[in-house]
Amino acid sequence: MIDGDLNHLAQQAERTGRQLKALGSGLRPLNDEGPEPPVLSVVNFSESSRLLAYAADDLTVSVEAGMTVGALNRELMAHGQWIPGFDRGGNDTLGGLVASGLDTPFRGGYGSLAHRVLALQVWTPGFGFIRTGAPVVKNVAGYSLGRLFWGSRGVFGLITQITLKLAPLPEEEAWWMVSDIDSDWVASLTQWARPWAVLGSITRRQRTEGIAVWHGRRAMVQHLAGNLGKAQDQPMNFFKGDKPCQLTGAVPLGACQILVKEVPAGVDLLMEWQSGWFVAESLDPEALQFLAQRIEVYAGVAVTLRGMPPIAAPFPKPMATIYRRLRQHYDPRGILVDPWQVCVS
Repeated sequence: MIDGDLNHLAQQAERTGRQLKALGSGLRPLNDEGPEPPVLSVVNFSESSRLLAYAADDLTVSVEAGMTVGALNRELMAHGQWIPGFDRGGNDTLGGLVASGLDTPFRGGYGSLAHRVLALQVWTPGFGFIRTGAPVVKNVAGYSLGRLFWGSRGVFGLITQITLKLAPLPEEEAWWMVSDIDSDWVASLTQWARPWAVLGSITRRQRTEGIAVWHGRRAMVQHLAGNLGKAQDQPMNFFKGDKPCQLTGAVPLGACQILVKEVPAGVDLLMEWQSGWFVAESLDPEALQFLAQRIEVYAGVAVTLRGMPPIAAPFPKPMATIYRRLRQHYDPRGILVDPWQVCVS
């Protein structure tokens, strides 16, 4: 448990002129040092990884922020449930996943991971520990304060506990990969069935292939195989996610087909066509910056996941003033590292 140490670390940081920065698995580091890197005290959450409460009948679970997606899914699968992700494994911590705003290709079929966050416990320099939301699927209407922390990179507070809404494991899974996709291909698949767990594309070396993943009843898988041919035999591992520089974000649905034709050489792009969500990665940060510029042309949003300075803050530019005011309230002494400062100053 790290909860008891945070106030002490904050006092120590203020006394020594340091800033606090959270660390989970270390998979999504931003290049946010700048010309004069601040002196940091790293708050390591990797050992704060207990499962706190699990209500299988209610499809809810509460965990400490340092638990990984893979470790949680191993617990859940025994009860026929899971957190939809790139796969059922995954070494991202749940706190890091929420703080970096990392969604997954399953957004089209299962909804955004942000909407699965029911409640958070967050430590803030300005207010101490606060709790947002409630550990129940049906909650009262109104603004969800927890959304403030999704993708915030810990600028308002450090996430210590998370309650999530779960999904049942599908009865049957199958996936297909095809070439020469376009909007007609997407339309034909959505006529046969919807929603698909994933309906998207992977662009590598400027060549795009379509990906269709179905979760559901066995009879539907057999029906789809009659239209699409035999499903793939190998496990679904079409996107490695191992390159040092990554972007994520979303574009309008009408821009998906255009954007995949403009992917620069050396960039891998995974695009989910039901939701417009994407993740792109490369060895070359300049190639990703070019892609981000094209995404902005099509009224989309691209936010750095790792390995690069922030291209943009995870909110519209007119909200910069509101952002600064929130920072003054949640972190009045500037103890927490602010990677978005260059984007809003």
